[in-house]
Amino acid sequence: MTTTTSVELRIENREVVCDWGGFGEPVFVWNYETQTVTVENVAPLVLVSKGFADGRSLPNDPWWGEIATFYTDAGRRLMRITAANGSWIWELYDTHWDDGEPSNVYIGRWRD
Repeated sequence: MTTTTSVELRIENREVVCDWGGFGEPVFVWNYETQTVTVENVAPLVLVSKGFADGRSLPNDPWWGEIATFYTDAGRRLMRITAANGSWIWELYDTHWDDGEPSNVYIGRWRD
């Protein structure tokens, strides 16, 4: 298995992309009747705030803090989202911009 230490981010057509592709933006939907959260627009690639993943800040969307967990397994850093309609796991990778500057996000990529 190839180890990736940092993935390059760049802007193309006003969108952040990397060599693996573009990023999805999960949407959290609260169902008042069932008192549950579901996730729509789940994608194999997502951007995750380093502050949130490292436990230093809360996300803008309050449901992230309710359904996302971060942990390590065999040296791999992972994020799991568990909602009423499923559970998904992404491996987190460090990132940098195409000019070499560090970024404030991780790339979450579905595990092998």
